[in-house]
Amino acid sequence: MTVSHETVEQRRSPCGRVRDRATDARTRRGDARRALIVQAVLASAREGNFRPGLVELHARTGIAKTSIVKLFGSLDLLYRVVAREHARAVVDAAGGAAGFFAAERFAWLVMVGKRRELP
Repeated sequence: MTVSHETVEQRRSPCGRVRDRATDARTRRGDARRALIVQAVLASAREGNFRPGLVELHARTGIAKTSIVKLFGSLDLLYRVVAREHARAVVDAAGGAAGFFAAERFAWLVMVGKRRELP
C-alpha cells in the first residue's frame, strides 16, 4: 500500500496531473454554492424560520434540492454548519434572544433543535 503525500490543497486530476484545490473551477463553484445556501438559511432565519426546508432553499437559491443535500450531506448537517460557523448571525436573527445562553449554545439549540455541551 502506498501513502499519498498530497495535501488537502492538492488533488490529482483523472489524467494524473496535480491540480491546486484553490484554482480548481469545480471546487470554486461548490464553495460558492455552499456559501449561497448558508446565506439563504441566514436570510430565512432573519424572517423567523430557523430550519428552512429544501423547497424554500431551492426557491431562494435556484439550486436543485438534490444538489443541496449532496453539498452538505443532509439538512441537519447544514443546520449544524450554520450553528457552528455563524452563531452570532443566528443570535442576531433571533433578535438577541439568547438571554443567558452563550451565542454558540443558543445557535446550536435553535438550528439543530437540541442542547449541545461545548468543550
